[in-house]
Amino acid sequence: MDADPLLLGLARAHYGPTAAWVQADLADPSWIEALPETVHAAVSSTALHWMSRASLAELYRTLGARTAPGGVFADADHMPLADDRLNALADAVGAGRAERAGTTGREEWGAWWEAALADERLAPLRATARPLPEADSDGRAEHHHGSNLLTAAEHAELLRAAGYRSAGTLWQAGDDHLVVAVR
Repeated sequence: MDADPLLLGLARAHYGPTAAWVQADLADPSWIEALPETVHAAVSSTALHWMSRASLAELYRTLGARTAPGGVFADADHMPLADDRLNALADAVGAGRAERAGTTGREEWGAWWEAALADERLAPLRATARPLPEADSDGRAEHHHGSNLLTAAEHAELLRAAGYRSAGTLWQAGDDHLVVAVR
């Protein structure tokens, strides 16, 4: 599920019919209509950080109501640590890890979008893509930009409040977290 037809088109082209590809916007409450009545697993990766705390709490409640007992939710994302000194240390560790792996200087999300929108091979997908939103006065944009700055513990708290019985960090490396919840 994604709101952007360009990203969905790339997923379809790469993975084909191995999954159901659904265009829906999590900012629109009707997104839930794209799901089956019962969900056994829901997975997200670097896609929920743009939602406000209130919107994310509502998404978790809505999804939780459809999640089967024993069903799982997993979200992998960059989540800040609760302390500025630990965030600085995580940044330094992450930079060292990237240097050792030879992955420094990689294209950032904004630069990737500029290149994708300029690529003529993607013109059919680009023609239906929604425009990137403008940032508001706080520097936040409507979709996919900025961060709610919620920690992994805050995500787990929201998930438990949404009816998941267990929630917490299953894996972490610096500010990269995998938060998992079981209904």
